[in-house]
Amino acid sequence: MMNKKISTITGSLVIIAIATSIGLVFLSSKEKGIQYKNDIVLNNSDLGNKGEVKQEEEKMVEYIQNEENEIEKKIIEDIQNEENKDSKWQKYTPGDNSFSIKYPISWKIDGSVFNDENGNKIAEFMPGIINLQPNQKCFDDLGNNDSRIKIISRKNTTINNYQTVLVVSEVLTNPGGRKWFPNTYCMYYKEGKAFIMTFYNESLTSNNENMYKKIMSTLEF
Repeated sequence: MMNKKISTITGSLVIIAIATSIGLVFLSSKEKGIQYKNDIVLNNSDLGNKGEVKQEEEKMVEYIQNEENEIEKKIIEDIQNEENKDSKWQKYTPGDNSFSIKYPISWKIDGSVFNDENGNKIAEFMPGIINLQPNQKCFDDLGNNDSRIKIISRKNTTINNYQTVLVVSEVLTNPGGRKWFPNTYCMYYKEGKAFIMTFYNESLTSNNENMYKKIMSTLEF
């Protein structure tokens, strides 16, 4: 986990450094343009040929625009490469081809369970696709018959135009044991069908919701 944090911080610093260079390079480009314009005026001051001066100024403007466009293109490519370096994804499709989902390349899937690079369980299909009974809603009876489960929050959201319910809960594995804070998504993707997936957090202060939502957004049915 520490390596991930260091990698994230390092990546952010690199991106900030690249972005800062935009202003510096553009400023340099504009300074060149100003000097170029001054040279044009000096070189043509004796001639008094306004048409020639204007033509040279137009060339100067075109030169600066082309230079800035190339610089901007290169910087955007560098930023995108840096952002994608640690966020590669791979795709999982079950044998029945009922759905597909993408997830970080550092995760490993074993059956319905996802583990991180250290072998810790990080997500799970719960159980994935389910058939809903008439008038049945997601999480109708979650925690009702289990004292180990405490509902922290319940939120309605939309992912890829699919109505989705996110429930954050507190789960005690055993009396006096470890607590988990699962983020469980239930996505209504078709009449009478839903997709349920749980992501496991070790604390309520985790900021992984954006990543979880991004993973859910890759679902295809």
